[in-house]
Amino acid sequence: MKKRSSNFIFAAIGIAVLIILDQISKYLVVFNIKERGSVPFIKGILNFTYITNDGAAFGMLSNARWIFLLGTGLITLFGIYYIAAQRLYHWTGRLCAVLIVAGGIGNMIDRFSIKYVIDFIDFNPLLEKLGLSFAIFNLADSFVCIGAVFFAVYALFIHDKHAPEDESEFLNPFKKKPKNEEA
Repeated sequence: MKKRSSNFIFAAIGIAVLIILDQISKYLVVFNIKERGSVPFIKGILNFTYITNDGAAFGMLSNARWIFLLGTGLITLFGIYYIAAQRLYHWTGRLCAVLIVAGGIGNMIDRFSIKYVIDFIDFNPLLEKLGLSFAIFNLADSFVCIGAVFFAVYALFIHDKHAPEDESEFLNPFKKKPKNEEA
C-alpha cells in the first residue's frame, strides 16, 4: 500500500509542478512580450509570440469555451482516476497521465479565469523556410501532446507486459487472443 500512495503523491507533485511552470510561463509572456507581439528566442528558429486563443489549434471551434472545459474536465478526471486507482502499471504510463492531466488543467485555468488560452511558442520562423506553418502553442499544449503520443506507445507496447493477467487487455483492444479463447 505504501508504494501505491507514494506513486500517487509523486504524480500529484508532478502535476502541480507542471501546472506552475505553465502558468509562470504564460505570466512572463503577458508581462514581457504582450506589448512587443513577438520576440526572437532562437533567431530564425523559435520566436516567443503572444497570441490569445479561444478555440483549439489554429483557432478551430472559436468561442466554444464550454465544450473545451467539459471535454478537458472529463479527460482530466479520467487521468486522475487512472493515477489514483493505480491502473497504470509502469512508470511510463503514470508519467503520460501526469503530462496529460497537468496540461489539461493548465489550459482549463486560463479558460476559467480569462476566457481564453495564452499561446506563445512559435516555430514558424523555421517552418516558413520549409514552406510550412504550424499553430503557436504553450507549455500545457506540449504536455498534452507529448503525454498523448507516449500514452499510445505505452498502451500498445508496455501496459500488457506489466498488467496483472486479468487486466492485460485493458488498454489494448487490438491484442490477439490465444487460439483457445477465440470463438
